[in-house]
Amino acid sequence: MHRFDVNTNFISISLGNNLFIIEFSPFTIVIFSNDVLQVILDGFNLEDSLDQAFAFAVSFPQALQLYGIHEHADSLALQTTQVGGTDPYRLRNLDVSGYELNSPMALYGAVPVLYGHGPNGTAGIFLHNAAEQWVEITNDENPQAYIMVESGLLDLFILLGPTPTEVVRQYVSLTGTAHLPQLWALGYHQSRWNYDSQDDVKDVVANFTTYNFPLDVIWLDIEYTDGKKYFTWDSNMFSDPVEMQQNISATNKRLVTIIDPHIKVETGYSVYDGALEKDLFVKNADGSNFEGTIL
Repeated sequence: MHRFDVNTNFISISLGNNLFIIEFSPFTIVIFSNDVLQVILDGFNLEDSLDQAFAFAVSFPQALQLYGIHEHADSLALQTTQVGGTDPYRLRNLDVSGYELNSPMALYGAVPVLYGHGPNGTAGIFLHNAAEQWVEITNDENPQAYIMVESGLLDLFILLGPTPTEVVRQYVSLTGTAHLPQLWALGYHQSRWNYDSQDDVKDVVANFTTYNFPLDVIWLDIEYTDGKKYFTWDSNMFSDPVEMQQNISATNKRLVTIIDPHIKVETGYSVYDGALEKDLFVKNADGSNFEGTIL
């Protein structure tokens, strides 16, 4: 059953067992589930343009601890970042080879979903926004987060659980679930950046067999390519990739070659030329093709 109540100071919206109260001054959204206060959204700092930064606060009155905003090389439970704590958690996709442990620094992935968990219920939010974000965490009697976003829409989904399992189900109903992997993908994978020759790869695989150490998959990083051009082989260091793969598969192991989502800028490289001709590259704000910086 849906019910709307309008007052000069607030709007009350009842959706089944959930009650949303929107207050106007200051702008605040209060959410009850089964008569239990679960989420409070306030502290909004919004602009009228999509290219402007914005911020807001979220608190979980029933929570004892906050979780989420992956990926960080830190504890599963989010740490206090206010005075006396760490720096804010940073959400930005970075290719970091030497990251810090127990740190809020950004890593490979950024997932802006936040959970508040406690004995009286679990709730969460998912901010559908890919811009860089900073998240301040306060752990006290009312755990809360202050989320600062570089740009884009405030496209926010509220996940009311009330159990951890239900909150995660509600989240993946929005984003989709992963396919079940092949059985071999669940085994042990050996992956290092510096396997730079066919003989090196075969030697590593052979040593796993010699020392009776389980191995299902060996990975090759960008060094297998011709001048860092994906979908090619270095003809000097990997002179016979078919034979190499047959050598690996003969011991019931598999080979994976990585293909990163970037293409080398080089005229004459068929992949680059084809993507350029079909205008497939990511654009800068002025319409030109975006080119990354080589570190």
